[in-house]
Parts: sequence; structure tokens; C-alpha cells
Amino acid sequence: MPRFIFFLLITLIMINADLLYAAGGTTITLPQEVRVKGESATLGDIAKIKSADKALVAKLNGIAICRVPSPGQYTRLSESSLRLKLQTAGIDLEQVAINMPAYVKIYADYKQIESDEILKAALDFIKKQKLSESPSELIPVRKPSYLYAKNGKIEFRCEAAQVGNPKIVSVNVEVLCDGKSVGKRRVSFKDEKADTVNKGKSGSNSPDSGKPSVKEGAIVKAGDPVEVAIIKKNIRVTAMGVVKQNGKAGQMVRIKLDDTNKVVNARLLDEKHAEVEIP
Repeated sequence: MPRFIFFLLITLIMINADLLYAAGGTTITLPQEVRVKGESATLGDIAKIKSADKALVAKLNGIAICRVPSPGQYTRLSESSLRLKLQTAGIDLEQVAINMPAYVKIYADYKQIESDEILKAALDFIKKQKLSESPSELIPVRKPSYLYAKNGKIEFRCEAAQVGNPKIVSVNVEVLCDGKSVGKRRVSFKDEKADTVNKGKSGSNSPDSGKPSVKEGAIVKAGDPVEVAIIKKNIRVTAMGVVKQNGKAGQMVRIKLDDTNKVVNARLLDEKHAEVEIP
């Protein structure tokens, strides 16, 4: 058979196949990466489905694929996994054509809450509550780490945090997405112009004078939230953390800090407070 006739036959076969699918076949096309809103992903969320059979399209759209992963992570879907899900749903694989890469990465549709946004929320709260006489001159002790949130309405819920240093103004900032908490950050500012009256509340200018005493008999359990005072020379800042082991007041326990995920060994003061000194 001459070669040109062979290639002509192949071309005709391919055209006929396309016409068949255009007339009554079903094609499922998936991209290399896709972002999904909500808690779970269906085939309709991640693929483009073309078919003249509307009932089949509706059935394909509703096939469950996976739980949407946490922000920053992804779930990988291969063609073999997709075919298995189609078969489990009762789909005749001979009726569909699948166009996809070796695997598809499925991400959560999310946004990153930047540290500057958290700082601004804390500063706005300080101004509104008049926690400082010179809020425009406050200096962040350090920037809070960012948070991930799914796309939605973002809100900030703030409350003043108690600290032992009169030159430090601290605010607990909780980030909400569609009314649900996505994380908390402790934001501390240095207030060099703090009122001298406030400076003397502890009764002494010594950095240790405001240090709370140990409450005898106080007990904490692993998983309990505590406020950790971090002391370095004459600087004292606070951060929220979670106790990693059972303990009682006066003992050293491991605590995981919320804003850095760092684990420190701190001395328990009572059920809600601990401290660690950094040389």
C-alpha cells in the first residue's frame, strides 16, 4: 500500500473519531493545576466536561474526587485514580475520553494574610482603645508570621494582652474567615514614651519586679494554652503557646509557640502563665 494512502486512512479515522465524540461522545479535560473552593472537590470542580448527554454530564459533575487539602498543600490525582472513581460511580469508560496530564495537582483556593495586615489591625485597635499616648511612634518588637485563609470575608478580632513591661503594648489578634477562626497572633510594640506613672506600677524599674510569683499546686495538661513571657536582659515580651506535656507550677515544661511553631523550655507559673529567660 502506498504510504500516502496509509496516512490518508489514518487521517480519516481520526476525523471520524472526532465526529463521533462531537455527535454523542463525552470528553473530560483536566488542567495541570486547579484551585477549589469549599471543603471537598467534585469532578465538576476540577474538569471541563463536554457531552450531548445532559444527564451524564450532571452525573459526572457530582462525582466526589477528594477532600480539599490545607492551604499551601495539594492532592495529586492520576488518570488511573480518576478512572477508578468513574468506574465506582457506574460510568462506562468506553463512553468517555479523558484528556489530562500524568497527574493533576488540586489546591485549596486560599489567600495569604500578610504580617503587615495583622500589624495594622493591632495598631488600629491600640488607637481605638487608646492603649498608647503615641501610637504612631510604636515600634513592632517583631513582625508576626503570616496566616493562610481560604478566599472569603476576612475579619480581625483584637483584645489587649497583659504584659509586665510598661514599655510594651501587646495585642492578641485573631483572624477570621467567613466567621471562622484561621489562627491567632500576638503582636507586641515598644512604647518608648510610656507614661512614667505606668512605668512605676510594678513598684520598681527592675525588669524582674513585674515577674509573677509561682502559684503552688497549679497543674497544666498537654494541650493547654498558656501565655509565655520571654525575658532577655531588660526586655520582656509575651507570646501565646500550647503546653506539650503535663506539669505543675515551678516545673520546666516544653511549650510550642503559636506564632513561630518553635518549642521552648519554660517554667510554669500557674495554669495560664509561664516564663523563659534567654541569656
